[in-house]
Amino acid sequence: MRTSQELVRTFISAPKTGVQHKTKFINTVNYSEELREYYGMKSAMPTPLTPRMAKDAILNVVSQPYPDNAPNALRLLARLNLLNAAIKRPWGGSMLHYPFIKSHVALLMTHLLSHPMPNVCCYLDHDADVAYFCVSGIQVSFHHIPLSRPLRKNIRKAEANRLTWNGLHLQYIAADFYLWAEAVAAEMEHEIPTGRYTCN
Repeated sequence: MRTSQELVRTFISAPKTGVQHKTKFINTVNYSEELREYYGMKSAMPTPLTPRMAKDAILNVVSQPYPDNAPNALRLLARLNLLNAAIKRPWGGSMLHYPFIKSHVALLMTHLLSHPMPNVCCYLDHDADVAYFCVSGIQVSFHHIPLSRPLRKNIRKAEANRLTWNGLHLQYIAADFYLWAEAVAAEMEHEIPTGRYTCN
């Protein structure tokens, strides 16, 4: 596996494959393959998203809702993305509810707006009803985030840091992205100097 610096550089540079043309692959196996290649994932087949993986993600989201640095923010975003994909599985509705996921996304955005940290930014597109997060060039997005009272108080901040979405639908590779983010975050803690990579 490549170092996290190489992976983040790959992320920041424009993709050279069809991934950037998201609509071309959106309903095909190719899209998942292209995404995994883009992220530097070497597995021959996508990792299956299992109930056990979702349960672990739930426990981690509940136990660590407030990241204190960019690697932990990346971990939390990957966990929330995995849960957002898991709830759409036949077994997902029995262990998850959208309010749980979306309220934790709103909690994360409120925390990041109140406690800015290097290489992490977020943006709320109120008109499109989408929350965007970016960690060292790595983007994750969520739709239909509840506007809690603390988030409403910070709405100007949330709408100020405009981000351009890179068009990558991470729910298609939620399990691989979850495992990848855990590994890359661990490397980020040791390899990436604070402030070296920006969000945009």
